[in-house]
Parts: sequence; structure tokens; C-alpha cells
Amino acid sequence: MCFWVFLVKVRLQLPAKVNWTLRVLGKRPDGFHELRSWFVAVDICDTLEAVPAECSSLSVTGPFGEGLNEVDENLVLKAERKWRKSGGDAPPISWMLEKNIPIGGGLGGGSSNAAGALWLLERSATCTVGNDKLVDLAASLGSDVPFFFSGQDAELRGGKGEELLKRVPSPDAWLVFVCPPVEVSTAKVYTNLGASGLIAENAPTAEVNRSIFPAVPGPNDLESTACDVYPQLAEISRKLAAVADSQDIPRFYLSGSGGCFFTVCSDAPTAHDLARVVSSLEADILVARTHSGAVLPLLSS
Repeated sequence: MCFWVFLVKVRLQLPAKVNWTLRVLGKRPDGFHELRSWFVAVDICDTLEAVPAECSSLSVTGPFGEGLNEVDENLVLKAERKWRKSGGDAPPISWMLEKNIPIGGGLGGGSSNAAGALWLLERSATCTVGNDKLVDLAASLGSDVPFFFSGQDAELRGGKGEELLKRVPSPDAWLVFVCPPVEVSTAKVYTNLGASGLIAENAPTAEVNRSIFPAVPGPNDLESTACDVYPQLAEISRKLAAVADSQDIPRFYLSGSGGCFFTVCSDAPTAHDLARVVSSLEADILVARTHSGAVLPLLSS
């Protein structure tokens, strides 16, 4: 559908996510790993702004924005290229991205940025590509992007993370994140995982039907391998285990392939108290609440 739109500045808050649980069922014939993971959005948000301009550009700021300006592999620019190649049209856009989500932390910041770019492009388009094509574009940009583009509340996801299996209300919880200065390569973690063929009893529909969202996070089948590949994560994990024991709280788990660890608190004061306890670690400490409802605003059809 094509029409004339006067493009004005549009800004969008883009949440992060945690893998509340992450099970690896095995390696598939296509070489990828089959996953079951509960995704939950959290209110650590990047901000993406689209502004009309004479030519397209990208400016990145924020505490985790260093070195990301005008990188061809940036998922905002990649999303724009794919959207335009799929028939979308809009005036040139100057993108302004404020990075508040740690890079390579397993919190899905890049995927969230890609989903936000697709949303803003379609919202600002003179010629839209339509929702069906947007869903396909989201999946083509990364396995986590569909959750950020059309996800809601807590979702059990399968495949590589792109398949929605079940949706339940998000838990109302406060999370404390410990993010060491380690940019983890997801590909490197999976390469070293070495999971063999799918276990027949783990590959299934019955598991989805009986899956109940767990009150506390874990397990994460990638954590041990990530700690083997990145010794700094192993060291942080040991220190966090000691903190959890001393504070009598749920243990810290890695989100995704890492490198951010998180645990759950019942309320904001408890979370901020715990953040102070772990503040001496060599890591960024963040406190955030779980996000309920749609991850991004719904686009009108």
C-alpha cells in the first residue's frame, strides 16, 4: 500500500529481554540447535529515533554505544536495507540510537533495535510492505527479532527462538543484572556446545502443553559452555553464587549465551539493596522491572 506521509520525528523505547529458562534439546540436521526458552521483556530500554533527512545516517550514543556508529552490520541499518529491498519506501532517515542495553550480554539489544527499526519504517512509510512481510523480515534478521516485533508478555519459544509455542502473563518482578565487560559471541558459544542429535523424548508437543512458567529462573543449558569459553564469566559466576548463598536469594543465571547474569527480587527496595551488595564487582549493575503487554506498540493494519 502506497501513499504520501509527511515524516516527522518519531521515537520508540525498545526493551531488552531475558531468557528466563533456556533448554537446548539438541542439534538439528540443518546444523542449528533446537531450543525451548521462556522469553520475558524487561524495562532496560534503548531509544531509537527516526528523523526526516536529506540522506540516511546512523548516530549512536549512550553508555553502551561506543564504536557502533555507521557500522554496516548494525541491525538498524540492516533492517532498513531489507525493508527497502522488500518494497518499502520512505524518505531518507537519520537514525539516532541511544544504547542503554549492554552489547553481547544476552539481552537481545541488537534484535530489539532491528524490530524497532522495522516498526518505525512501516509507521513512516510512503509505501508499506504489510504485516505478513514484516513478520518474515523480522525472522530473517535474527532468531530473537520476532519476539521483539510481535511478542507479548512471557513467551515460550522454540526452534532457534523464532517459533512462538505458548504465551502467559509476565511475572511482576524486579531483576538485578550483573554485566561484566565481556562481549560474548553467541556463535562461539554454540560452536563449543557440542550437543549431538535431538533426543527423541525432548522434541515434542507434549512438553509444550504441560509447560508452566516457572516462578524462578533457570536452568540455562548454555551457561556452562559460556563460562568455559569466557573464563571471566566463570569468575563472576562463582562470586555471584557466593552472594546468593549469603543473601538467601535465588541464584544468578546467565541470560541467553551471556554475558549478563540476572536474578529475581520481589520488589524495588530489595533489588536496589542487592545491587549495592554486588556493586564492588567488575561489572555494570542494572536494576529493571519485567515488562508486561506488547513488547512494541501494535501497528494498525
